[in-house]
Amino acid sequence: MGEVTEKIGVLRCPRCGNDNPADIVYLEDTLTWRRCLRVEDGVLVISGDVETCDDDGKNHRFECDALVPDGESKRSCYYQWPIPDWLEIDWE
Repeated sequence: MGEVTEKIGVLRCPRCGNDNPADIVYLEDTLTWRRCLRVEDGVLVISGDVETCDDDGKNHRFECDALVPDGESKRSCYYQWPIPDWLEIDWE
């Protein structure tokens, strides 16, 4: 991988312009599952514990959850956009 030459100044939604990081989420698709435990009196009982694969997920992207004006009310933006290849991410 080459040297990173670009730096991020602010994380901003391309659709609504929101730049509050608390309103922007990092999404990825990953395989998750819950174990089927038993059938009891005609009801399927499934474990509440979620298990996941040990992979990095797929389709990495950002989504804006900011509330934006929509006529008389507000709605969530929900716009999704790709993560640039050059972006460095530090996981906490």
